[in-house]
Amino acid sequence: MWRPLVVAGVVAVVTADLHPNCAGWAQVGECTANPNYMLPNCPEACAKFAGPNFAPAASFYDLSATTSFGERLDFASLEGKVVLVTNVASL
Repeated sequence: MWRPLVVAGVVAVVTADLHPNCAGWAQVGECTANPNYMLPNCPEACAKFAGPNFAPAASFYDLSATTSFGERLDFASLEGKVVLVTNVASL
């Protein structure tokens, strides 16, 4: 007999920069050039220095990605489901 695993947690949105060099990096365009690092780690600096064309997604579910099969995955299709995000390196 199996039992479901129930995991409860709290998700917090970080709005402060997590690295002291965030402002400098944002000023030289890293928010656009390296968004995978900059957006979660330097949200305050990116909001301040990235310029008028920079608009971070309002929600995880507004994003999309390309799968390893080359197909587009809209994260909106995952809303209401348990989502585990992993980064798998491929050659």
